[in-house]
Amino acid sequence: MVWMIAFGAIGGATAPSDFAIKQTGAILCPANTTPGTTTYTVMATGSDGITRPSRQYILQCKDANGTVVMENDTNFMFLWAGIVAVLGFVLPAPAVLIALLVIRMKKTK
Repeated sequence: MVWMIAFGAIGGATAPSDFAIKQTGAILCPANTTPGTTTYTVMATGSDGITRPSRQYILQCKDANGTVVMENDTNFMFLWAGIVAVLGFVLPAPAVLIALLVIRMKKTK
């Protein structure tokens, strides 16, 4: 469970990366389009009530002419964080199974 939370946080922090954009764009963008991003500066109010400038990332799917066919503002970030969180669950699973087998083998001796 700790791994899923850690990987989820890592996923959220790495969502705007080129690698994450390519992976989520392959899922969300229509066929024959290329994923990319654009950013906007927006004002966001934090939990402390102070308004600060913040950067918003937008996934853009462009056709061969460079025309934006589709924009996606937050779904790609949630999708990426979810993919990484699932990896955080799946990757440690073999190690857990091996550890359980070793413990079981020691108990039977």
